[in-house]
Formats: sequence, structure tokens, C-alpha cells
Amino acid sequence: GETYEAAWRRRRKASLRESEEISFEEVDDLFEPDFLAKKLIEQNPESAFGAVFRLEGVVADVDAVPTFLDAWTAVADEFDYAAPSERDVAYVASAGIRTEVAIDTVFQWTRDWGAAREAAARY
Repeated sequence: GETYEAAWRRRRKASLRESEEISFEEVDDLFEPDFLAKKLIEQNPESAFGAVFRLEGVVADVDAVPTFLDAWTAVADEFDYAAPSERDVAYVASAGIRTEVAIDTVFQWTRDWGAAREAAARY
């Protein structure tokens, strides 16, 4: 037959599925480890981490290019370089190009790696 703990977990999961909202404590209680699992976690703490996120109703359509353009323009002004175009900044942001490489190859501000690193640190 089914153990008491297995039956409890089955009933608890069923009641949580029927709920519209679940509190952190309810989820934490559901995943409470038994004695042996607690001992294993003591030996290997990284195995116990996890996260639950509620993303209902989150809108993540954010255009960050204007913010990046302002930051890059401030760096250009500080180092007396030509301001970058919005197209170049959008390319750097979308391609994930390192700042030093962007300064050297995309914006073509300087070929001096030390100067590129200094400007990148200010960004």
C-alpha cells in the first residue's frame, strides 16, 4: 500500500492544484526534505537551491537602445570621440559585443586597446 507520507503528498498536491494562489510557505512545506535528504543537503548544499517565479501579467517589451545610446554618447563626449549612431548602438546591444570590441571595431573610436578599455570602463 501507499505510505502515510506518499498519501499526504498526493492529497496536498491535489489541494494546491485547486487553489488559485499558492503561498511560499505552502510550496516550501510541500518540498520539505525528509531526514536523509536533509543530511545529503548538508553534505552538498548546492543541490538544494531552486526558484519559483510568478510572471503572470509581466510585459517585457522594453526598448533599451535609447538608454544605451545616451550612455555611449556620454562616453564619447568624455573622451572627445564622435557620438555613435543609434544603429551601431542597437547592433552592439543585440549582438552582445564586448564594450572594448564595440569601441574598436563598431564605433571605430580608437585602435589603442588600452584607450578602448579605459573608455569601456566608463560605459
